[in-house]
Amino acid sequence: MPVSFIMFFVAWANVKYLLALFLLWIFLSLGVYSLWKYDKTKAETKNKFSYITNRIDNFLSDNETIIKNSRDSDSNYQIEQALIAIWSWWFAWLGFWKSIQKFWYLPEVQWHFIFSVIVEELGFLWALTLLLLYLYIWYRWFYISYYSTDLFAKYVALWISSWILIQAFINIWVNLNIVPLTWITLPFVSYWWSSLLSLTLWLAILLNISRYIKIDNKNKRKNRKKSLFLLKN
Repeated sequence: MPVSFIMFFVAWANVKYLLALFLLWIFLSLGVYSLWKYDKTKAETKNKFSYITNRIDNFLSDNETIIKNSRDSDSNYQIEQALIAIWSWWFAWLGFWKSIQKFWYLPEVQWHFIFSVIVEELGFLWALTLLLLYLYIWYRWFYISYYSTDLFAKYVALWISSWILIQAFINIWVNLNIVPLTWITLPFVSYWWSSLLSLTLWLAILLNISRYIKIDNKNKRKNRKKSLFLLKN
């Protein structure tokens, strides 16, 4: 949905269509939540889609409640361990390969909760460096989209760069319990073969698009001087 909104916005779509998509998304989300909601005190009312409502309930709960109820719900457990890893050692990091959560408490850490271990082992500054690196990579990829002369290639490059950046931030937000739990990997960091394969393919397409961009350095310098002149005046 975020990538679709970005593509619609960049392509100058009618705002009414964007608003209609957003309202439809809210309606479907509320429908799924209400349809599969169950009474947690009665185990017989649980169904195979109840994990969706559990994740939403966890998101709406505060961190203290999640930690208290982690033993009663499998969906709470990973969030609890990730929060412990992040907020216990984010400035006083443990050191590389010295994580406590990774070896003892947080399961399958190489996939979706690897960011929490990065903070635990390397600290807040290295986590911030990783975020800045993602932003810089997105800027360079956006550069390819901006200077692409083919309209289709321009939109494809923008879609790939936006998709990967949004995927990275959703994974980080899941670790921080800012968004509900989703099985989205951290791009180029998480060890998940299908994720690495798809990212590599999209990156190959993006690099192929970059071979055909044309940058007029003279016009680039003129536009820069013109913008500086307008700012001064």
